[in-house]
Amino acid sequence: LMPLILPGNVASATAPTTFSVANSCRFNAADSPKLTKTPGSAGNQKRWTYSFWIKRQNAAVEDYVLYATDGGTNVTHVTFAADGRFRLYNTVSGSTSNNFRSSREFRDPAAWYHIVIIWDTANGTPADRAQLWVNGVRETAFDDATLNDENGTINTAVEHQVSGYATSSYIDGVMAHTHFCDNQVYDASYFGETDSTSGIWVPKTGPSVTYGDNGFFLKYASGAEGTDSSGESNDFTVTGTLTQTKDTPENNFCTVSVVDNYYPASTFANGNTTIVTGAAKYAPNLSTIGMTSGKWYWETKMAARDGGMDTLIGISSTQATDASKELSEYANDYAYYSTGVSRTNST
Repeated sequence: LMPLILPGNVASATAPTTFSVANSCRFNAADSPKLTKTPGSAGNQKRWTYSFWIKRQNAAVEDYVLYATDGGTNVTHVTFAADGRFRLYNTVSGSTSNNFRSSREFRDPAAWYHIVIIWDTANGTPADRAQLWVNGVRETAFDDATLNDENGTINTAVEHQVSGYATSSYIDGVMAHTHFCDNQVYDASYFGETDSTSGIWVPKTGPSVTYGDNGFFLKYASGAEGTDSSGESNDFTVTGTLTQTKDTPENNFCTVSVVDNYYPASTFANGNTTIVTGAAKYAPNLSTIGMTSGKWYWETKMAARDGGMDTLIGISSTQATDASKELSEYANDYAYYSTGVSRTNST
């Protein structure tokens, strides 16, 4: 018996059906997904803004969100490190000139983060030479804030890569509306706003910004994931497999929780919508969204079955306390075998 809870597109029966951001783009690191572009000429290497929405799949790995190098000792990258912290890093002639690393860790696989990075190294106020905004709020706590008046490699006439550096550290997760503004400084309020009804930080779909010569706006449309919607015609080349999804900042999909995996020991892929359960493990994987009341719907597909092992799908009231505690072990658990037989309270 190999139980799991594998929710697909879970939504409340009363949820809205239209959203201002229609889709996002799933990056599955195993597929080596990336978008690349080499500007025709250099822009402002000391002044730019980068805004994007991301839902990370696995905080224990590096996600390189933007990377540029001249192929030698000059490198600039925007990264989530393997410890979950955000990092903006710049080397000039092999020496670290700028190292901007947050104290906060971004490890929630259920959350959409809106990230705005301001690079303004010629600013006369050293503390303002780099800024990090998260969901509309400027971060103020950093483990490192080495900010010198230096050029960066981003916005030079070298290859720029969204997702990964060279052939590793690809994004594992989902991204939506991604903006780059050359020679401009914009805080988070230009790209997002607080919804008056829900109080949630949501995207502005048509921000009033100037993109500049090397600017771009990626909406990740199906079959046109690298198409620039800024009006600057700075399209990217797509390599690897990118998949459009309806999981967006306003329509946050329920997925399988990678942080609740100690006993199941499953492996995850495709934005945590696909799992392979651990060998000889009975403990279930739970979802990122819990239900307390209301009407709910989800879909699950069992793609393969290991020998005589069976699958349980259902609702769990309690997290597993060891690998032998299977789904429907407790009184308020309800589950079905793949054969259609129901099970609750161990029977």
